[in-house]
Amino acid sequence: MLSRLPLACAVVLAGFALAGLAAAQQETEQETWRTHHARGDELRAGGQFNEAEEAYIAALAEAEVFGASDPRVAACLNSLALLYHAQRNYEPAEQLYQRALEIVKESFGPDHPEIATLLGNLAELYRVTNRPQMAEPMYREWLSLAERLEQPGEGRVAAPLNGLAKLYYGVGRYRDAAELLQRSLGIAEARSGPSHPDTAETLNNLAVVYTAAGNYAEAEPLFLRALAIREQSFGPDSLPVAVTLDSLAEIYRNRWSLAEAEPSLKRALAIRETQQGMDHADIATVLNNLAEIYRMQRHFTQAQALFERSLAGWEKVSGPESTEAVATRLNLAALFRDQGKFADAERLFRESLETMAQKWGPAHPSLRRLRESYAAILRAMGREDEALRQEQLAAGAR
Repeated sequence: MLSRLPLACAVVLAGFALAGLAAAQQETEQETWRTHHARGDELRAGGQFNEAEEAYIAALAEAEVFGASDPRVAACLNSLALLYHAQRNYEPAEQLYQRALEIVKESFGPDHPEIATLLGNLAELYRVTNRPQMAEPMYREWLSLAERLEQPGEGRVAAPLNGLAKLYYGVGRYRDAAELLQRSLGIAEARSGPSHPDTAETLNNLAVVYTAAGNYAEAEPLFLRALAIREQSFGPDSLPVAVTLDSLAEIYRNRWSLAEAEPSLKRALAIRETQQGMDHADIATVLNNLAEIYRMQRHFTQAQALFERSLAGWEKVSGPESTEAVATRLNLAALFRDQGKFADAERLFRESLETMAQKWGPAHPSLRRLRESYAAILRAMGREDEALRQEQLAAGAR
């Protein structure tokens, strides 16, 4: 299956409010660093990363004229780090964020708003590089600072709450994630109102967490409320509506309410094909999930057509050896197995096993279940010796 639902509350990486940082500094005619910095921002926004890097480096050199610990240097460091972060060049980005954080703390003390900017950027970097033990204290420090700086109706704490919730969701701490999102929902409702798109996003995210935890009775009404808000705010054929329809279908599938899951996914697919075109990862995911519904209903012809479309999509979007393509290939193999088409199933299991063994190594524990499934196919085909060999390899990977 490819149906795991993402939280939409990604932390938005932030630049500095340059005027705020420079407020304590004397303005001079020599501040050409601003010109280079603004040029870097324009180039980065336009995807011209090499040229943006040159502009930021020039801005940094000009800013360092004011001293290595000048706040203007911190602003340039953060912007250069954002550029590297966007390019997934995480090691230099981390070093630049850390250096900028030290400068701002030294210059303005522990409660300056731009410290929150850097804490958020660093926390997100640690989260996406799978270092939750480093991300959590950053999120916690960011949240604590936001709580100290919070003014009535400002909603400053929502971003760290959502970021920390996403971290907890990613590592399976669903109860902790839900508590944070419940608090975030209260903030969204108080600040924006019960029918605002921001409220709908938080409702959807909280419902996603409940779904992951198996609390479908709590998740469904939140999804339905989010769906109504999004239909009213964005229109019935908008992408936010498709996102919530995908989520509702996941609940219905898990409850085996397949007659409800099918129309939700078909509507989501139609919206995405119109809004995103035919070659998009989201469409490949929905095709796979709809095919799985048909497989569960034993509508094998429809399921096969959609699995094959999904597989072609993944091979085009992320490559034939991508994790998503392999997962879809295995779903198609399971479909052939269910129909007794063992030769077709064996070929797909073997191809998938070879791909994943090459990626992870032949003794990787994640290959155990795949080898066991492959062995069952081989045994059904009367290839006992090969089946036994796969079972022995699976046992060795435990």
